[in-house]
Amino acid sequence: MKKKIFTIIIIALLFFLLFFLLFLLFKDKREKELTNKGNQIIEKIERFRQEHHKIPKTLREIGFTNGKGANTLFYDVVNDTAFTLSFTMSMDYNKTYYSDVKQWEYGYRELKLK
Repeated sequence: MKKKIFTIIIIALLFFLLFFLLFLLFKDKREKELTNKGNQIIEKIERFRQEHHKIPKTLREIGFTNGKGANTLFYDVVNDTAFTLSFTMSMDYNKTYYSDVKQWEYGYRELKLK
């Protein structure tokens, strides 16, 4: 009887470990895909800035139509030169590109305007 319970516990732990590892793998893959997609959009925004001497008011101006659901990218224009681009990883975890420092950061902060 003890051997059977021990076997069930081991199988349950292995199943939990496998599930956890798959979750981490999927989360990292999704984050990389959304970051790459965001980098492509940032390149288009910067190209638009060079051509029009301002940033686009919406992503539609650069030909991007946002998807719905978990893979939505959020574009916020602060002024004619500053913006953020972000996506949500979970309810309390997001990744944001800040145009003031030209890099991705975790969480949210105010832009450092000049």
